[in-house]
Amino acid sequence: MLMLLPDFWNKAISTQTKFDKKYSEETISKFISTFGVTKDEFFTCDMHKLYFREKTNTEAFAEQGKIKLQQMDSGNFNPLG
Repeated sequence: MLMLLPDFWNKAISTQTKFDKKYSEETISKFISTFGVTKDEFFTCDMHKLYFREKTNTEAFAEQGKIKLQQMDSGNFNPLG
């Protein structure tokens, strides 16, 4: 998930949302739901555990995640403003 942090930041800017704990929790929940599972299932499902085993799998997961985040709501906003 940390590899997706820059994309979370860009998403906050594009959706005009303050980058805080609430935003992070909601974005992670929405992101995980795009896989069709709950948060608990996501981190315990054998298929998803593969993403965290090797650097290459983690990078592939981050690339897929970047695309999913970009496909979520968009707009323009400075989250520090």
